[in-house]
Amino acid sequence: MLIGGRKASQKHSLEAIERALEANEAYVAHLNTLQQSITSRQASMRNEISRIERVLALQRAQVSVQEFSPTQPSTTRISARRSSNSIRPHPSFFSDSHPRKRSKIRGDWEPEPNADTLLLQQHFHQAFRALHSRVFTKKEQACITSYVSQFLQNDSKRVRDRKEWKEITLLYPKLLVGRSPFACQLRYMLHDAPGLRLCAWTKEEDNGLKRLASGEEDLSIRNRWEEIASRLPFPGRPPVHCLIRYQTKLCASNLNSQFTSEEDQILRDGIAAFGERWNQIADLMDGRVAEQLRHRWHQTLSPHVRQGKFSIVEDRRLLLAMYAYHDPSALIQRNQVNWHEICHHVPGRGPPQLRDRFLNSLTPDITFRSWTKEEDAKLIQLVAENKDVDTGGLWSRIASQLGRRTDNQVARRWKYLAPLEHTRRQEMKKCKQILPAIFRRAIARKGKFNPKTRQQKRSSYIASLVIQAAPINTCRASKAIKHTPSKHQEQRPEHEELEKPTDRKALRCYRPKEWSKQAEEAFRLQQTGWRDLNEYTEAFGEPERWENSFISCTRVKSNGFYTYWRRARECEDKYLHQVKLYE
Repeated sequence: MLIGGRKASQKHSLEAIERALEANEAYVAHLNTLQQSITSRQASMRNEISRIERVLALQRAQVSVQEFSPTQPSTTRISARRSSNSIRPHPSFFSDSHPRKRSKIRGDWEPEPNADTLLLQQHFHQAFRALHSRVFTKKEQACITSYVSQFLQNDSKRVRDRKEWKEITLLYPKLLVGRSPFACQLRYMLHDAPGLRLCAWTKEEDNGLKRLASGEEDLSIRNRWEEIASRLPFPGRPPVHCLIRYQTKLCASNLNSQFTSEEDQILRDGIAAFGERWNQIADLMDGRVAEQLRHRWHQTLSPHVRQGKFSIVEDRRLLLAMYAYHDPSALIQRNQVNWHEICHHVPGRGPPQLRDRFLNSLTPDITFRSWTKEEDAKLIQLVAENKDVDTGGLWSRIASQLGRRTDNQVARRWKYLAPLEHTRRQEMKKCKQILPAIFRRAIARKGKFNPKTRQQKRSSYIASLVIQAAPINTCRASKAIKHTPSKHQEQRPEHEELEKPTDRKALRCYRPKEWSKQAEEAFRLQQTGWRDLNEYTEAFGEPERWENSFISCTRVKSNGFYTYWRRARECEDKYLHQVKLYE
């Protein structure tokens, strides 16, 4: 009996333990579900907070643009008030306002806006507006230098003290109109102070600045730009110049290479709010430069851009435009074709697309015949000789040595012959840290015709306002199919006929043009955006349009702080405009 009672009690205790374990597991599962729901709610709340912050930033920026935009004074003439009955006894047939409401108007009377004025007000921010130039003239520079020499005795401590500059606007009230004392101080410290090094940056300076700013030599001097400027191999660089050089050219984390869908949506919202004001849109996106946003919009996101295959009509337009802009009796030189003029005749296609289409498909200088054994052997030999060379420009150099072959043909053929080596090179290329390219447009200058630089600029917004045309059907390029070599494809013979067509789109890298030393010196702009217009006119003549020379800064978040900077060596349409309004 005792043994049976013990067994029964043990059985009951085991059942109680099992029930307790089941209850514990159910409780743990319930806690896990609660934790997942809480984390999902937190993520949604973070997304909502970020969305609200972006909306608020857009509203604040739009309000600031409206406040600082130049307002034109009213040109309506104030005349003595007369009774409407003496002028017109009956209500006007053309007026849509009530006579009682019109009789209550006091002061300056203006007609109510109609449909045309409402449309212009809605799209007014999308057009170019000529603003007053903020460039310091030679007379203003002479006033600043004379003030420093006479009143400050060229003392560096007194020059850095902001209180010492309060009397400069009182001494020269007629010459320094609209200039604040702080602006004059910045002008002297960043441009006119003796001993400043204002030439182009050398490789030694870039390497030294990168080591000092990144903390490789000393972690204690990170973000201490005065000490970093003092430790450079060549003295004379102001701390602001060092900060801008590092943030714009040497720090890869501040310049992202690929755009996300969220950034594309922010760019579209900014375009709808501010138009083509790239500096103001760049303030809303951390790690983006205004030129990157401009290139992304005009090359990819704009509704006027066509992607995909060229049609027969587009090919004919391209060839006819080249025949019109080039001498048919002479041979076509790649460097002498003005692609910016030709793109006006092929709507929806940019200059890089037209150039690649002609050079890779339509030019008679290339051949599409099958590869021979001699060409394959020479290709493998040239690639083996350039193993240690970076892949940038490799295929174009090999194509020039092979003759009548494009760089895309050479790259595709080598990928077919050596797929394993191709994958290895791609992995090595991903491991390297490459700075993204900042694209620049060439600027049109007056004087002797130069087909490389003399190009027309036009806005995609003014044309859409003037001509209400039907929307262009855009075709997106198909996604590239991932290709993995199979076992029977790993060891391929050196020569094999490849006649199967491929639907994959070849990737192209659009690189900025190399600048000459004269252009670098002519358009070398300093950090606060000042440039002497007289110097430019003496060297190159009158510009087509001078606009907004004092550029607002771009905000970049780095190391937990907001650092304000702008790009050096800037030569864009923010300063010179040659806009083609109508076609």
